[in-house]
Amino acid sequence: MSVALWFHPLVWRTRSAHASTCEQVSDAVAAAFLDNTEAYSRTLARVAINMFARPPALCGIPMARVSELSRRLTFLKRRVFSAPPSRRRIAVFALMSILGIALLSSLNFACREAPEKSTESEKKTISNEHIEDEQTAQKAADSWLNLVDSGKYDESWNEAAGFFKRVVTKESLHQSLNNVRKPLGKLISRNVIAKKYATSLPGVPDGEYVVIQYKTSFENKKQAIETVTPMKDEDGQWRVSGYYIR
Repeated sequence: MSVALWFHPLVWRTRSAHASTCEQVSDAVAAAFLDNTEAYSRTLARVAINMFARPPALCGIPMARVSELSRRLTFLKRRVFSAPPSRRRIAVFALMSILGIALLSSLNFACREAPEKSTESEKKTISNEHIEDEQTAQKAADSWLNLVDSGKYDESWNEAAGFFKRVVTKESLHQSLNNVRKPLGKLISRNVIAKKYATSLPGVPDGEYVVIQYKTSFENKKQAIETVTPMKDEDGQWRVSGYYIR
């Protein structure tokens, strides 16, 4: 190729670059064989200095040129070509990899746990925010149940929530309680077993509700479950909007 394209300057540059690359690869292989780049670099410099001190005829050898020697030493210092790793290096690398994977796994686990803990914390915060609402709603429910227990059905309608009164007439409530509640007889005991704040319930408009369940004992029914649902009315007061007994 050099003969055929002797006139093209890239041919001469290509041959020079090829020779330089061969020297670099040879240096890299020799340093890898010794497994000591610094020792090989010192040896290379020492040989070049000895050759440079000899008669000028030998100074034409590329290895003895200061610029060429500097380039080769710089290349070795950069360690473009690295020697095959020893068993010790492989072991150290494997150990560091295992430790790195373990660290990443622990961080990933912590990242997964953080949202769950945050969610639990948020749930507790939301629950704490509505404790007062639940307590106020229970007072309204207890007061309304006292009217029912006393047979004051019309008054219980008057004290009910506006939504309840728009759906159920006073006469309908009176008749329902007279048919369902009155046969059970006097109240023996009533204890709250559950209460939950909610903003959405089936079949009713969105709002603020507290669903309260009581475990109740009556004169003619020893075990019953009453469900009373107070809601925050338009004026901000908690009033009963639903009652169910089973």
